[in-house]
Amino acid sequence: MVYTGCFRRFKFVPNPLSIAGLTPSWVGEIPKFKKLAPPKDLVYNYKDNKITQEEYTIFYNTNILSQWNNGFELLFELSFYGPEITMLCYEEFPQFCHRHLVANFIFQTTNIKVYEYEYRQQ
Repeated sequence: MVYTGCFRRFKFVPNPLSIAGLTPSWVGEIPKFKKLAPPKDLVYNYKDNKITQEEYTIFYNTNILSQWNNGFELLFELSFYGPEITMLCYEEFPQFCHRHLVANFIFQTTNIKVYEYEYRQQ
C-alpha cells in the first residue's frame, strides 16, 4: 500500500519516504526518492504567486511524472522501499502539493487509489 503524508506526521506513518527536494533535518535519516521532487524554482514561483496551480500541475506532469509511462512503473520503483510506504512532503493536507499530483497520476493510470495516511495519536 502506498500513502501520502506531510513531514510533521512522519513519526506516525508507515515507512516514511521523502519525495521533497529538501528533507527537514529534524526528520532524521529517512529514505529519499528525489525523482519525484519538484524543482526548487517551481515551488518558489508557486508560493510567490508567479504561477498558478494549473501551471504548476502542467509543469510537474510534463517534466516529472512523464519519466514513467504509467503508475505501475512508478509503483514498481517505489516498491524497492518496502511493501508499504508513505510519500512525504511539506504541505499539510488538504493543501495543494505535488504528492497529490503523484497520487492522482497513479490512480489515473492504474486505478489504484493512494490515500493520505490517517493517523490517530494514542
